[in-house]
Amino acid sequence: MLPWAGRVRHGRFDFRGRHCELPVDLGAHAIHGVGLALPWQVEEHTPTRAVLALRLPGDARWPFGGSARQCIEAGERHLRLTLTLSAGEQAMPATLGWHPWFPKPDALDFRPERYYPRDAEGIAQWPLRDPPPGPWDDCFVNREPVLLRRGGQCLRLSSDCDHWVVYDEPAHATCVEPQSGPPDAGEEAERGHRWITYAHGLTAATGSAMNGKPLAARVQVIAHRGASAQLPEHTLAAYARAIADGADFIEPDLVMTRDGVLLSRHENEISGTTDVAAHPEFAARRTVKRIDGVAVEGWFAEDFTLAELKTLRARERLPELRGTAHDGLYPLATFAEIVALAAACGRRVGIIPEIKHGTYFRGIGLPLEDALLDALAAHAYTRAAPVEIQSFEVGNLQYLDRERRRRGMTNLRLLQLLGEPHEQPYDLAAAGGTLDYAAMMMSRGLREIASYADAIGPSSRALLPLTPDGRLGAATTLSRDAHAAGLEVHAYTFRPENAFLPPALRAGDDAQRNEAGSLAEIRAGIAAGMDAFFTDDPAIGRRAVDGT
Repeated sequence: MLPWAGRVRHGRFDFRGRHCELPVDLGAHAIHGVGLALPWQVEEHTPTRAVLALRLPGDARWPFGGSARQCIEAGERHLRLTLTLSAGEQAMPATLGWHPWFPKPDALDFRPERYYPRDAEGIAQWPLRDPPPGPWDDCFVNREPVLLRRGGQCLRLSSDCDHWVVYDEPAHATCVEPQSGPPDAGEEAERGHRWITYAHGLTAATGSAMNGKPLAARVQVIAHRGASAQLPEHTLAAYARAIADGADFIEPDLVMTRDGVLLSRHENEISGTTDVAAHPEFAARRTVKRIDGVAVEGWFAEDFTLAELKTLRARERLPELRGTAHDGLYPLATFAEIVALAAACGRRVGIIPEIKHGTYFRGIGLPLEDALLDALAAHAYTRAAPVEIQSFEVGNLQYLDRERRRRGMTNLRLLQLLGEPHEQPYDLAAAGGTLDYAAMMMSRGLREIASYADAIGPSSRALLPLTPDGRLGAATTLSRDAHAAGLEVHAYTFRPENAFLPPALRAGDDAQRNEAGSLAEIRAGIAAGMDAFFTDDPAIGRRAVDGT
């Protein structure tokens, strides 16, 4: 539908002092533009892609001229449509969109925010209202994907348009129509919903193909647990290597010792990354605890003092891939020691600590949030350097947002980590809530996150899913949607071994380092719009960003 979508009342509108009358073709109204009735020229045609072009008339059908292009791209599991409209020798108003018909679905999952009520002539009107129950032949404000379910299959429709017309009154079919503005947008102009005005030579596009550039001025390399592909994670040696390899940020996960010291470990159960099992003096401390609703057996940081933990040595978490040559060489590191290392490195390195199991530690009387804020305030370096606190939980980030404002911590940012779509933030699950990460990754959920955080941390697969044959698929709309909400996207985790790469990028056995494959994957993520990324090998990450 172009250069207008939906009905124009009686075919009449005014634009910059010029009165225009279009031919009516639906009773008393003009409908859906001229693009549907004119022949398009084929510019490109392959088995998976077609590009069509149209020169708009400059006569009574549309007195402004201009041109349009549409690109149709077919993938293994998707169809992507991009519609582009350009003004000609004179400025013009326009809306554009699509009008697809679908066989009647068994279920339509459509949750719009507001809708335009229709008047006696069937024209959308202000003011907007809460959506009524269907069936519909109405225009809605909607920023979420629409799902059509039929015969055990699900079709997901997404668009960068925020107006959707849904027509589901027929018994045999349903129309779901994303468009760039409401019907009769010329009449709505005085109310603030006007046609887009295209100046001479100006082009704009709409579709599902655009994820946008990163919000960040420069994509940031985050050393995930230090240079953990090279040295045991969370050790000072791993962090020093990460800094030397060019990381912009270093990431310590944080748990708490029995005597209230912030310790850098990915889990509070420490047998997987230390030699605690080889210490007979600690054998009796092996136990079973329930952590975030899951029974876990082993030795736990909160059952040891810092002095006791300092007698342990780090071990490689992934010995089958990364070997054991460095086992037993490095002591465990505290958060204070990591801050001191960054402060002494000779350049400004950001710190991005993750609060692990916040609800659990709060429940045993060892809350991490205020301890971390106090530690940041205590060191001159972290009062000025870039700091970003991350968590998979929600309540603690909301608390930290209030506290950073109250304390005037202007260098502190917050990152909402996002798990698998079916999973829930544990603090919400423990409180009986129903919000899951899938909902948080929708436009409405992202806007809520933006009320307390500065960035989201999705998995790389939430940005770049794999095709059935193991290739990187088309980018999802998550980056674009997050950026529209004002959130940066900090994706996790890029690792250099074949075992972690998309099958199509692998070369050699699982344990083999594959720098070329890792570079390709990271650069695809940057192209998909990520503003920062976590990597076990920051040297490769630096090359991916710098183009070397």
